[in-house]
Amino acid sequence: MGYKILWFMLFSFGLIALSGAYGILYTLGRLKNLPGVIYLSYLFGILQFICALFLLKIEVVSLFWRILILLSSIIYLFLPPFW
Repeated sequence: MGYKILWFMLFSFGLIALSGAYGILYTLGRLKNLPGVIYLSYLFGILQFICALFLLKIEVVSLFWRILILLSSIIYLFLPPFW
């Protein structure tokens, strides 16, 4: 059980850090009109979603929190227009 909590903490940190990088880089790319930075932000968005999928695999939290993590990571992809 102890190692599952460590993995959960690691992927939770990754989820938060990558989400922040996604938002900051996307905003910077739009403000400065830099398409390369916008595409780089998409990479961070995809990595954030992958972290969320790994969080769903770790059996530390209840079903409610898993659903919340999944929905929030999907919704976060659409806050800046990802597609």
